[in-house]
Amino acid sequence: MPTKLSARNRLKGRITKIKKGGVVAGIEIKLAGSGDIVTSVITLDAVADLMLKVGDQVYAVIKSTEVMISKGYSDSIFCRCFNLQSTVSAQSNKETGYPD
Repeated sequence: MPTKLSARNRLKGRITKIKKGGVVAGIEIKLAGSGDIVTSVITLDAVADLMLKVGDQVYAVIKSTEVMISKGYSDSIFCRCFNLQSTVSAQSNKETGYPD
């Protein structure tokens, strides 16, 4: 794990499945604590460079300029690989963007 990283959203888990395609691989990660599944699509070169294998403890690092929120829609209209159930645990300071 890098000692410094700008992304604030790091989810600890274990790789449960690696599905390799022609150029990329789908990496399925079972999150520690909740057991929720996160899927990431990365290049085959990245899989090799990181020497990833099923059972490895890894971090799903989420870096995004935008996070959308939905309320009242059926789960069936969303891709299950990105559907994490959660609750708001803190609101951010409007000036800094960090939790109050």
